[in-house]
Amino acid sequence: MQAGLRVIIILLPAVLFVDSTYAGQYFERNNLAIDGYDPVAYFTEMKPVKGSPEFRSNLEGSTFQFISAAHRDTFALNSAKYAPQYGGYCA
Repeated sequence: MQAGLRVIIILLPAVLFVDSTYAGQYFERNNLAIDGYDPVAYFTEMKPVKGSPEFRSNLEGSTFQFISAAHRDTFALNSAKYAPQYGGYCA
């Protein structure tokens, strides 16, 4: 087997993984940033809370869900404060 083909076969799974989980700016599962949890709720509820498909917003190619329109609007006004750091990967 040629060396170039061998490299492609080895790297292909890694490329597919990155493409499917890092579609936008933030790490995604099920096409949702932070797995569908409301990023504002971490500050207001002090715990993770799953957002609703009814309240969605996009930021840098990633879709976020929220528990309410108020949380969605708060995020839109100050996304730098509420967006996950390090692309959504735990530091």
